[in-house]
Amino acid sequence: MGYIRSAMGHEDATLDDYAEARDACVDDLMYLPTRDSFGLASVASTSDRLAALQYQFENVKKQMEAETRKAVRLEQKIKVLTQGYQVRTSGSMMGYDLPIIACGIQGLGNSLIVSRGLYMLLLQVRI
Repeated sequence: MGYIRSAMGHEDATLDDYAEARDACVDDLMYLPTRDSFGLASVASTSDRLAALQYQFENVKKQMEAETRKAVRLEQKIKVLTQGYQVRTSGSMMGYDLPIIACGIQGLGNSLIVSRGLYMLLLQVRI
């Protein structure tokens, strides 16, 4: 690196100066589909720059559509895998609301979720 700096007469230039120059060159470089090659944006014609931006836009659009399709497939897969858990958290199974009754056994003050049929049976036994 020192040899190149001295050969080009840039002994006083810092590494930050080289980084800025490199970033400026990279920002000016773009793919020109009309020429089917890379070139400098500052030298390209307006129609070449417009074609390049349209080409880049189409590529980004295709990538976004592919990612959207992938996300939809993953959401459907998650929905299939977690459907039972979603039903349990909603508090109902097969359209019935699950009542919560207090357990009558000593030492168990916990509430239990029971099915509708068992709940009706418990009501008939109490009467």
